[in-house]
Amino acid sequence: MAASLQLSRGTIENCYTALETEGYVCREVGRGSFVAQRQQPLLGLTSEHSAAPSGGQLTLSRRSSQHARPEPGNLLQQRAFSPGMPETRNFPIHTWLRLYQQTVKEEGLSISAGSNLQGNIHLREAICDFLLAERA
Repeated sequence: MAASLQLSRGTIENCYTALETEGYVCREVGRGSFVAQRQQPLLGLTSEHSAAPSGGQLTLSRRSSQHARPEPGNLLQQRAFSPGMPETRNFPIHTWLRLYQQTVKEEGLSISAGSNLQGNIHLREAICDFLLAERA
């Protein structure tokens, strides 16, 4: 898979590890990786986690507090390399808008209503089909 996607094996391993950690796949030595069966939907914290230690508030370290409350200034500059913040200067916004409008016109607004917490079923099926073909 790494060769066909032109990625390093480490990158592929990191992706599978993240998927396993998040509960999307199960891995068995000698057998492979499989889509995990969900017992409950992804809703954030489970009953084994609590919002705060019993009888107290959560406290952040000094370093974490600095990141949680950035000093006034240019937030874009402060967050330039933050996870989840894409580099947008080269994003083809006009192409994206045209395709988005075309999709809404064809599919209607229902494409964004009632979305599944595990992701779009068609995308999940396409990923599974790709992985099946890749591993065959």
